[in-house]
Amino acid sequence: SSDSWRIQPPGFPTKIVKFDDTDGSPWTTIPNGCAGIRVQAAGAGGGGGGRGTSGPERAGGGGGGEYVEVYIFESNLGSNTHINATIASGGAGGTVGNDGTDGGTTTIRLHTTTGESGSTVCTVLGGEGGGSSGSAQQSLSGLGGNGGTITVGSGWYVPGQPGENGYDRGQDIFREGSGRGGDSYLGSGGRPVIRDGGGTGTDGVRGGGGAGGFIEFDTVDGSNGGGGYVIFTFY
Repeated sequence: SSDSWRIQPPGFPTKIVKFDDTDGSPWTTIPNGCAGIRVQAAGAGGGGGGRGTSGPERAGGGGGGEYVEVYIFESNLGSNTHINATIASGGAGGTVGNDGTDGGTTTIRLHTTTGESGSTVCTVLGGEGGGSSGSAQQSLSGLGGNGGTITVGSGWYVPGQPGENGYDRGQDIFREGSGRGGDSYLGSGGRPVIRDGGGTGTDGVRGGGGAGGFIEFDTVDGSNGGGGYVIFTFY
């Protein structure tokens, strides 16, 4: 029975599909005879904060997106023939003197036909944007996504990791750096540049937060958070 999913999925998968934010809002047909679906989804990462208004300054990393895993039982499928993912884009890195943008929410729905509103399975929240350092000695990071909902099936959550604060350990520029982006369960946060010369760090991946911007007397933005990511496994 479908209740056996509480112990283990019913047999080997018949189909696995994966989507990221470049796929937009993809529709997937539920195979005939499907016994259940495992949904793995990450919200988008927050963008890293932009470097402050007076150098040298160091900005905080964006928070990672939340992760939700849901088991949709055969009894939950009813007459639904499609499953849809609205996959969030990552938050943009902040420009100089500005915080990064929050990552978006990923939403999963069941549908009886393409184009109709459907039943929401779960919402998966994005991470917060990292703080710009302004003219302060330290800037705060963005918090990880947390607080999504599961309304169909049964499952669990993992909050996104917060980004790292920008830091200043004093004495010289070699002891300063911007914050790393927070990880998501499915991806990694952006890596900052932390030494003289600075620059924009790498973007987050699969819901990871963006890195904070940092450089001495120059213009550097935070890097972008990673977009949401979704995996559907059909049984």
